[in-house]
Amino acid sequence: VTSSNPTAGGACTGAGVGPTKISRVIGILKAYTTRVGAGPFPTELHDEDGEALRRIGGERGVTTGRDRRCGWFDAPIARYATRVNGLTDFFLT
Repeated sequence: VTSSNPTAGGACTGAGVGPTKISRVIGILKAYTTRVGAGPFPTELHDEDGEALRRIGGERGVTTGRDRRCGWFDAPIARYATRVNGLTDFFLT
């Protein structure tokens, strides 16, 4: 949880730059999804694939040190993020 606005609009506000000065909004998405703690996670993997992603990806919370929950890429969430942020481009890493 963060108190900052993590959207493209929030970045403009935080940087003191008007939105008309931005010509591109680039989104960076991971090839798989992670989450720390409880809560809904529709694509979560409860098998050896999830464990392999966690182990190979070093998926551990920086603050808590807890293992992250791992799951498949979530296309509906990516679509939502594209709409909310007005993405012009995105990269899948």
